[in-house]
Amino acid sequence: MLLKALSKIPFSLSCYTNKVKTINYIVDLCKKGRASYDVLYDEAVSHFDSDDPSNAHNPLNCETKIGFRYIDKEDLRKAWQEMAEKDG
Repeated sequence: MLLKALSKIPFSLSCYTNKVKTINYIVDLCKKGRASYDVLYDEAVSHFDSDDPSNAHNPLNCETKIGFRYIDKEDLRKAWQEMAEKDG
């Protein structure tokens, strides 16, 4: 049982690492005014994600194996708007 749980650690770390990379990519480039939120979100997902079901970084695999999926586009948009209003 412990071995099974421990075997999921690298997988879950890759899911969370890609989540952080996705957020940082969007926040950094949005602050610089590089593109719209929608464009940046799509770019970030294409950089840090894959539709290939065998790819460990695929968000569907994250959801299936550890109950976590990439940040929902609208949830992240709402958080970004709140942060932008707060920070100016």
